[in-house]
Amino acid sequence: MTSPPSADVRGLLWLGASLTIVLSAASASASPWVLPKDTTVLQLQYRTEFADREFLPDGTNQDFPLNGEFSSQSAELTLRRGLGMDMEVSLKAVYKSIDFTSDPLYITAPAEDGSNDINGDGRVAISPVFSFSDQVHGLQDIFLSIRYNAINSFILVTPELELKVPSGYDKPTGTFRDGDPGLLSASEASDVIPMGEPPIQDDFTLGDGQVDLTGQLLFGTFISATQTFARANVGFRLRFNGPGEQVIWGVKAGQLIGKHLALFAEINGTHTVIDGDTIGQSFATREPDEEAEGFRLETFDVIDLTQDRDFIDVGGGVILKFDRYEFIFSGGKIIDGSNIAELVFANLGTVYRF
Repeated sequence: MTSPPSADVRGLLWLGASLTIVLSAASASASPWVLPKDTTVLQLQYRTEFADREFLPDGTNQDFPLNGEFSSQSAELTLRRGLGMDMEVSLKAVYKSIDFTSDPLYITAPAEDGSNDINGDGRVAISPVFSFSDQVHGLQDIFLSIRYNAINSFILVTPELELKVPSGYDKPTGTFRDGDPGLLSASEASDVIPMGEPPIQDDFTLGDGQVDLTGQLLFGTFISATQTFARANVGFRLRFNGPGEQVIWGVKAGQLIGKHLALFAEINGTHTVIDGDTIGQSFATREPDEEAEGFRLETFDVIDLTQDRDFIDVGGGVILKFDRYEFIFSGGKIIDGSNIAELVFANLGTVYRF
């Protein structure tokens, strides 16, 4: 198995997902249109995510092992303020609740000489029962950004600098304490499942737990004759304290229909270009459909656990716009990636301009 959630959350390559994905692409909400001086915009967004499949570090797409399912809900509060001189600042805070469930399992290996194989099936139990189901909630990350509209013509060009700071939640780690799953050798095991607590550490976290600094260029245009708008972004993300640096990009296009309705579609990508540090070890399984009872040791590979990930997501939505209010509904899916869950997500938001 491959966090985070975002990216996602649980650093269980054993079960499949690098769920620390925290999944949302930070570039998705960046706008090249800055607010006029002394204008304030308040945005509240609810986001829900679900996954029962994943992309492994090598890009293989498969089900979560052990009938695993990931879900999350988050509330995002964003405050934007126009400073004048074609500049604005924004502050965003995210509160998130994450849940991961899977079947408990124990691990078996071939018996060495059959003398300890009580049931005569040629296998012995070499681990206690592992359970990776867990949930966590709390304040996730805080984002502070500044934008400057450098070119204001038919095509707008707006540089943006964004700082992401974790709120103090636990950082993700390897799956097992001291990197040791505590498996018995086949010679000292039997068909009786060993008793005791498995050496699983508390690796279920709200995010990557480190600072990001992202610089990007935002582009935008509006064609008044057809009431069509488009925007794009490209940038580079410095990820401090372990993860590898990333290139980010996105394209969004939409169409106004009448005075109050707009439809849009978008595609976003995040790609790791410099390898990050290993934060521990875990296991990936080559057979995600393996039954939890007596999971075979031969199906596992020992792999290094990192916070590096790549993904491309596509989506679309509807905007209802009034004088001071906007209501936004959008959704999408990660369609390709590595070391990340195959998330399906939906957003419901409201915007108020003071």
